[in-house]
Amino acid sequence: MSKQPHEWTEDDLLSLISNKAQESLTLEFKACGALVDTGWQREFAKDVSALANSAGGVLIYGLKENKRTHEAEELDAGFDPANPSKERLEQLINSNIHRRIDGIRYNAIRLSRTRPGKVAYVISVPESSHAPHMANHRFYKRFEYESVPMEEFEVRERYRRETYPSKDIVRAWFDDGINPLLSSLMSEQGVLSKEQWTWSHMNKSFNGLNENIGIQLNRSANQDDFLQRYPEANTGLQEHDRAVQVLNGVGDTYFNEVASSPLLSNLIKRATSIRALKLLQAEHKNKLTGNKKEELMAQLFGSEGVTTTRLRWIAEYAINQQETFQNDMQPFWERHRERFFQIPTKRPFNRTRRRVIAVRAELSKMNQALIAMLEQTRKTLSQEHGVPFEETRHSVVYERYPMGLSGVY
Repeated sequence: MSKQPHEWTEDDLLSLISNKAQESLTLEFKACGALVDTGWQREFAKDVSALANSAGGVLIYGLKENKRTHEAEELDAGFDPANPSKERLEQLINSNIHRRIDGIRYNAIRLSRTRPGKVAYVISVPESSHAPHMANHRFYKRFEYESVPMEEFEVRERYRRETYPSKDIVRAWFDDGINPLLSSLMSEQGVLSKEQWTWSHMNKSFNGLNENIGIQLNRSANQDDFLQRYPEANTGLQEHDRAVQVLNGVGDTYFNEVASSPLLSNLIKRATSIRALKLLQAEHKNKLTGNKKEELMAQLFGSEGVTTTRLRWIAEYAINQQETFQNDMQPFWERHRERFFQIPTKRPFNRTRRRVIAVRAELSKMNQALIAMLEQTRKTLSQEHGVPFEETRHSVVYERYPMGLSGVY
């Protein structure tokens, strides 16, 4: 529901039932007997204080639950709005809970359609920065689907420290820390899961991978705070950065072996012989109009011919198994690319190629573990503090796409 609990109406309660909403650490359903049976005032104070001592939440009186599934099942008979009145409930909380809880909201929902003349009560209790709060000379907390007494050490700990993190801090961790990190890691995982490689010899790295996730120089204070509180995540991200650096290092070694190989230069010589060029011209008469080898070479490669720079681009395209060349070399590439694609897989490069593949697999495994850890941390924080973890504000994705002819595939 997008509305706050103190704004709910009868339709919102019926929606909880139709959607089979389930009780949680921050939501509890109570039948009418909870505000009628003997000793209800003590139970009422206990439940309210338990929410304040935990992550806050909502108590709904007049809504029955399925005892087995803890799902909202049906509206109860409802209350006479004068017995107990909303004012009476507020008075009981203020007189039976110590210290006073600030920010409690009371909503008497008229059940005009289903229980004419009756009301249900929705009590919205905030997470308290002044916890722990005592009710009936005891301290309580939320545990699973009920309010239970706090242990002595928990009471001492709650007195000793300020409530941390607050909902606002958790929200900031999601927006500026966890969600951007997950987006970047998932983007990398998408690149790693594809057979298509993305080597860029200009940047000496694989496009779509980021070797600075764990040491962002401009990362926000919120992300920094999160990583300080969760050192295992910080350690994992730093290990990720080192793994990307290793991968780029072996990738550069592999690329230089291919680019400087006689296998590549010899194939270039064969593919640019006058006979090979005439066969190519026959297929592309409109593009290749020269009569001499020098003229045809200039139309394909420019006046300089196959320079070292162009040779390195060809090596990169061969390694990445790239289908198209984005310049006048395209006719040449279409005719010979399958032969170029075979060169990086030849025996002289097997050892280095296998090393690249192994390091890519290690990085992929590391990413999967990091993603799982961050998702579990996010889920736990969301459940404990009642903060939804969907991306909301400006979840920046820290990822890098180096410039060059080869893009991210």
